[in-house]
Amino acid sequence: MEDGMSPLKWMVAFRLTLPVARRRWVPAYLFWAQRASINPAFPSWSVAMPCGNICSDGMVGNMLKIRLAPSIERADWLALGSELGKLEEAKVDLLHIDILDTSYGDTILMSPKLIPAICAATAIPLDIHISVGRPAHLLDAFLPYCKNSYIDIQMETTMQITSLLKRVRNAGGKPAVTLNPGTPLSVLEELVPYVDMVNLMIRTFSVPEPELDRQILDKIARIRKMLDEHGRQDVSIEVDGSLNFNDARQVVQQGADVLVLGTKTAFRAGHTYAENCQELREYLRTA
Repeated sequence: MEDGMSPLKWMVAFRLTLPVARRRWVPAYLFWAQRASINPAFPSWSVAMPCGNICSDGMVGNMLKIRLAPSIERADWLALGSELGKLEEAKVDLLHIDILDTSYGDTILMSPKLIPAICAATAIPLDIHISVGRPAHLLDAFLPYCKNSYIDIQMETTMQITSLLKRVRNAGGKPAVTLNPGTPLSVLEELVPYVDMVNLMIRTFSVPEPELDRQILDKIARIRKMLDEHGRQDVSIEVDGSLNFNDARQVVQQGADVLVLGTKTAFRAGHTYAENCQELREYLRTA
């Protein structure tokens, strides 16, 4: 680097030396490099140059770090403080929290009143999935605790999705939408400017589906293509739905970078959470 030349100017100059086909990577790199340098929530290890599908350091070709988001639903609720400590030891990236009524299944999960206690007990950012019949009536309960955390709104539950996403953004949170497996991507396209993450349910809630549907893998790839074509390489793709190790590898290869984990991965019996998460990271590195 020449004396007196800023890293930004150097990278712009470097871009001009690349073949045209390679130049498309540089703007995304600059985005993440700048973001890492000014925001402690994006440390330097979350940035990588493009390197194919999965590199040895767990990065994907779109340069978004593979992040692990264990679902609190699978933790021991009677020892939640201890469980959070174990997940911190496992160096997980997010805590996935489902807020459910019976709109899409037969389970009611997690009161919003638990969120302040969880925030007080851990510094791990939250990934709150709101799948209730009227999300607008609950959103205010989460907004004080959403800074640097994701609020995922089930898009099929509301006609007010854009206004809800704007409220999350204005409160300092990271707006996200969740899609059911059969929801067409045409409805997502209009929301691309408003979101920081798209969460795709890869299995129908409460319906046993042992094999991962090929259509779901194609859908992940189409979401990634849509986001990239709209200049949103920064938007993450999360997948949720009873992931096992092989599922995780397949969805990452299609462009997913946030994995919601349950009893087949992070909470697998017979191992510590740290052992399970490390094994999954190693498994993905060998893909």
